[in-house]
Amino acid sequence: RDRAGSETTALADEAAGGIRFGRGDKVQELFDGLVEHSKNTLQSTVAIGSDGTPMSDEAAPAAADAELLDLARKALASNQVVVSDDGLVVAAPSHFGESGELVGAIATRWSADELMNSVRKGKIEALMVATLTFILAVLASMFLLNRTITGPLGRIRSVIRAFGNRDYSVDVPLQSRSDELGSIAVSLSDLRETLSQAQAAELENTYKSAAFNGSSAAMLLVDLNMTVTHFNTKMVDLFQTHVAALRERVPDFDPENLVGLSV
Repeated sequence: RDRAGSETTALADEAAGGIRFGRGDKVQELFDGLVEHSKNTLQSTVAIGSDGTPMSDEAAPAAADAELLDLARKALASNQVVVSDDGLVVAAPSHFGESGELVGAIATRWSADELMNSVRKGKIEALMVATLTFILAVLASMFLLNRTITGPLGRIRSVIRAFGNRDYSVDVPLQSRSDELGSIAVSLSDLRETLSQAQAAELENTYKSAAFNGSSAAMLLVDLNMTVTHFNTKMVDLFQTHVAALRERVPDFDPENLVGLSV
């Protein structure tokens, strides 16, 4: 709208000579130059002489535009710039020479469609760029998350799974990290040592138990209070052999149920 007002006013003064001397071709040249310069925002123009008659180039007669003609005649009659309600149709009087003789008027019709299309295109391009940027940012975040969190957690999970399978020979990664994952890794390393020692002790006890149970000698294990805690099968066989004599002293004696009895 601002451009419609300023361009029309300037064009009215520039075309004054052509209007004054009835040179429709010169006026049309100015119109054509402005149309090209406006980049499709100027849709139509009209020029009238001092008697209100529209001017046109004989080689390219201008199409009649009732609203433009009416506005141009109002500008001529009032000797002032006249603007439509939407501000996109403007008429201005033309003054010629130093005396400022009123020789006619011109009117122009403008459209914001081309500008709005450009704005919409710009918005679409901006949206596409923003969407692409967002997608790239998400992909980068996923990559970094995988490198810094998900991947290391998977490695730690593998260590824990190995512990569950009683494999304590695996190396615990990430112990050099200074974050929470590093602390977890250090704790897992300590746990591995504890579990490894417990496994070794369990294995040793298993061997001892196998030797105890498989011994050809009858044996009992008692605690500090002389209470039976373990016995082997040879001891059961021995007690079974003498169960009758034993029951004379302990009537409810059971060779199969010795744990908890006092020697």
